[in-house]
Formats: sequence, C-alpha cells, structure tokens
Amino acid sequence: MSISRRISIRWLPAPASEPTSTLVLTSPARRFIDIRLTPPTPSPSHPQSLYWGFTGLSSNPTPTSGRWTHEVDSRGVSGFDEGSLSTLPNGDVLENGSMVDFDDADAGAKAYEEVWRDEESATVVVLEEVDGAGGRVVRVGEWCHGLIARDKAVHVERWRDGVCVFRSAGTLAREIVPPDVWKHEELAMGRVLQHADVVWKVVELHL
Repeated sequence: MSISRRISIRWLPAPASEPTSTLVLTSPARRFIDIRLTPPTPSPSHPQSLYWGFTGLSSNPTPTSGRWTHEVDSRGVSGFDEGSLSTLPNGDVLENGSMVDFDDADAGAKAYEEVWRDEESATVVVLEEVDGAGGRVVRVGEWCHGLIARDKAVHVERWRDGVCVFRSAGTLAREIVPPDVWKHEELAMGRVLQHADVVWKVVELHL
C-alpha cells in the first residue's frame, strides 16, 4: 500500500533535521513495520545501526489523526502513539504530537513535528510467524522489512529489490526475510513458508 519516508523531525522549538534513515512500510490491512537507522559513516568502528524498530497496526481515530500500536518494539515501548496529521502544500504529511526523545530521555515527552512523504505501490506481501511470537515481514513494492524477536532482542532487516541493505548488529545467524517474498509464483494467500527455524504464513497478498 504505502512506503512512507520521513523527511524531517523537529523537537520544538529546535529546527528540523533528519538524523536517521526512517522508512515505514504499511499494508492495506494497516500492518506496518517502522525501521529507523542511524546514518552510515566512513568509519568501520561506527557502522550504520538500528536506532528504533517496531511493528504493529495503524489506524485513523479521526480524519486528521493517526495511531500506531507497538506490538513488538526494539526499545520496549508498548501501547500506542498518536499524532495529528495535515497535508502540506507540496503533498507531504505533517505529523504533530508528543513522545520521548531517546537522545534526551530524562526530559520526558516532548512536542515534535515530523514530515513524511508517501509513495504507493500495488505490490504487497505480508508474512506473520505461525507460532504467534510477533515476527512479521512486510514488502511494499521494491522495499521489504523483516522484524523478529528472539532471546530478549528484536532483530530487523531492510531489503530493496531482493538485496538485503541492512541487518541489525548481533542479529540471527540466518536471514529473517525468506527469499520467496520476491518470487510471485511461490506465493499464495494462506501459504506456509519454512525459512530456517521460522514458520511464516502469508496473511496479505496483492500482486
């Protein structure tokens, strides 16, 4: 359904900036995976890393607000967050609300503004763990996110056009995203896929 790229975040009254590579993939049934990565650096001792990753369901309590649940969250956030939404003249979406700034956690919830740019795609594949552990894979168009919880840690992957472009440090010995998400002939609603020790089920499919 949608590929949402964050353009900037502003912790009021500071100026806007974009310190991460943030991409949210959302399906027609509103299942999403939100992955936020630190920027890569030339230094091998400071590689790109996971800043925040979570999955859940999104909704619109009102025509001008959005809500996102946190079913599995790399920072242990639970419940949901909510923000007011408005469309800017260039078509981007402005989100206003309050939340914790993890770089200034002692300050508590702070007012923020985020600017998002959306892209639509008709190709959507969503997988969920059969055992109910909360793992999920969401592919929208050329992008795909995988997120799984194991051994008290959350592991994530970001893929583009069948190539893994990020895996979280200390992640599992094998890939999260099964290769079949890129093979349309192998996919069908309700189909069960075994990838390493994880059993996935196709819960949404739009090709």
